[in-house]
Amino acid sequence: MPLPPTAPSIDVQNPLYCPAVPAASFLNALRTQLNLPMRPLRNSCRKGRRVGSRFDPKVVVSSFTRLLGKALLQDSSPQNMVLRTIKPRSRNYNVDSGFVQLPWDISGSSSSKDTPPRPALKRKLSDDFPEILHGPAKHVKSFVAFSASEDSNREDDERVEFVPLDLCRTWDSDTSPVKIQEPVEKAAAVSVEDQLVDRVRMLEDLLYGPPIGPESPRGLSILIDRLDTLLPGIRLKERLGALQNKSHQGITDYLGEHGLLNSRIISILRTSEIRNLWLGNSLADEDGLNIDGRDVFSVFSKPNSFLFLSFLSLVGTLVHDFDLVHIQRLPRLAALHLSNTGIGNEAVYIIISLKRTLTHLSVATNPDIDNDAIPALLLLSRLSFLSIQDTSIDMAGLRRLAHVINHEGRIIDVEIPETCEHYIDNLHEKYLIDIQPPLIHRASLCSQLSGAALKRNLVAHATCNPTILAAGTKAEMKERLEGILKVREMDILVNAMISA
Repeated sequence: MPLPPTAPSIDVQNPLYCPAVPAASFLNALRTQLNLPMRPLRNSCRKGRRVGSRFDPKVVVSSFTRLLGKALLQDSSPQNMVLRTIKPRSRNYNVDSGFVQLPWDISGSSSSKDTPPRPALKRKLSDDFPEILHGPAKHVKSFVAFSASEDSNREDDERVEFVPLDLCRTWDSDTSPVKIQEPVEKAAAVSVEDQLVDRVRMLEDLLYGPPIGPESPRGLSILIDRLDTLLPGIRLKERLGALQNKSHQGITDYLGEHGLLNSRIISILRTSEIRNLWLGNSLADEDGLNIDGRDVFSVFSKPNSFLFLSFLSLVGTLVHDFDLVHIQRLPRLAALHLSNTGIGNEAVYIIISLKRTLTHLSVATNPDIDNDAIPALLLLSRLSFLSIQDTSIDMAGLRRLAHVINHEGRIIDVEIPETCEHYIDNLHEKYLIDIQPPLIHRASLCSQLSGAALKRNLVAHATCNPTILAAGTKAEMKERLEGILKVREMDILVNAMISA
């Protein structure tokens, strides 16, 4: 990890470490700067090696550590350095005139009186020295430490260590030989127990919603105060306090009537025992100003939300088909009003998941709904009321719907589009309704009739509808009469369905 610009890039325990300058150039510059004495060493020239000179390594190490100690003591500042103290686990090392007296030199001879001499090629230290004094691996940067104690022989002496502030944030681990203290501003950390309590509360709010209290005077007072905090400036506390029906349902009805049910209010009420919810006024797009409106749908998909809700109205607001995915798991939803919401056939298929509880459905004034939505509507087998007014469903779709309803013996009140209603009211202009023998009323009997009998039946229907042609070959008349009788039969079922 690179050190900050203000910290020296020199390692006191690894004097040959230099990230940017070669070792020879660095030592040469250091010798020139300190004006160190030289000890000429002459070597015979072998294979191109020239005679050179080098300086005493003991003097270099001593001068190097003295210079480094002075630099650290002068350049350290509270902004860039963090003071930490550590008690050594074994004998402290010697400090002489502000610099570290290393227990070894480059040539391998020991500078400590307590340690026996070591071979020149071995760099490993004795176990008598602290672990912090063991030199780092080759080409590895280590931390610089200086003793603050004048008595280096006491076991209880503490060592003052300067570490860059950036390292305090990353090098504090259980495996590090030295534990670094956190900055002062982070000293007052929250205890683990408090963190667990906060976590449990957050999970409870996620699963069961925020506590709103019972429907008692005190519980309602707390709820009203909380709602007034979320909707300031409209005197909501006074207005809710004047309600005659002071209950969760009464408060919800008042907020829904005045268009105040935003996502935050809904999140608070989602675990209450409200049964009716009107969101039309709250989700209405007031010239694009209702920015928070669409976030309301996501509240329905949260765990344990609106478990008692049986009536939901979204009339008059813009609803995307996929928004209804969030209401798929309402366990008791019986009535759903989606009139004038702009939904299409996909929305009808999405709400199939509510077929076990849904009994009332209104998708009126949605022209994007056409005959392709009939199979989905048929799967809602518990419907007792269905409104498809002002949709694109025509008589072909109604005939299919009426056929299944009649076959399964359902009783359902259906509000049909105006064009279909006009057609049913004028069935007497389409064909002969009251058929008497010898005329037939079942399409399956047409194959048994002669050509003359087929013509007589077609003439009877042509008296009601002049567009019916009562001529042609026997096959043509048979096909024409079968089509008229099949349509007549299905239209009668549609009339019975809407008249039930």
